[in-house]
Amino acid sequence: MTSSSVHSKDSSYAPSSHGSHLHHHEGACGGGVAGEHHHGEPSTSTIEQYELQRQELIRLYEQRIEDLIRSQDAAAAEVKRSNNDRIEALLQKLAECNTRYADIVPDYEHAKERIRELEKQLEDLQRKLAEHEEKQKQMYLHMYQKGQEAERIARADQALELAHRAPQNKVSINELLHQLQSTQDELENIRTIYRRLLEAQKNRTHVDPEVTLQFLKSAVYYFLTDKENSQGHLQAIESILEFSEAEKQVINKARSTK
Repeated sequence: MTSSSVHSKDSSYAPSSHGSHLHHHEGACGGGVAGEHHHGEPSTSTIEQYELQRQELIRLYEQRIEDLIRSQDAAAAEVKRSNNDRIEALLQKLAECNTRYADIVPDYEHAKERIRELEKQLEDLQRKLAEHEEKQKQMYLHMYQKGQEAERIARADQALELAHRAPQNKVSINELLHQLQSTQDELENIRTIYRRLLEAQKNRTHVDPEVTLQFLKSAVYYFLTDKENSQGHLQAIESILEFSEAEKQVINKARSTK
């Protein structure tokens, strides 16, 4: 450090107590100059005093610089420590998040797999339900057609029997017309019941017990009289009475052993 820089910093950093040394130094220098004027050269004591004052100023400024450096180092160390603490806390939170993520991922994958399984089961159930409804629809249609055919045959047989029992010229046209009208009314009644049942099945609403009873009556009647299609009529009875699959198997086994 040069003596000029030391003197330039003295005005702003040196304590006031050291100002007296500076003034004393300047006075001494002035005295030295005066001495030179009087004697032609400075005295030895004046030079030594000046050197001591210069060294003291250098020491004071070096101490001041060291204090500033230590203060700056302490502040930087505090900032570094604070940042390290924050980084450590963030790393800890990151580790916890990674642990939680590792725990959640298997559960999430399992949940997705379970959802896919449930969706497949739902599709299967919907398909089976549609097949069951279609089967019931076809069964009721078959019953309706068989009912029409049976009623038509029964009414025709009754008309023929009436014609054979009475003399040909005694057969009442009105009776035949009445018999025909009764047949048509009965068929229309069966059509109405069938439409009501299909509509209830389509809309998934409650079926009128009277309608169910009529179909059950027809199914039992044709099961007993129509031996060729007895299995279809039996299935209609089982469906109307809502037999379980186990009950149906027992019934089929009992019928097969006859």
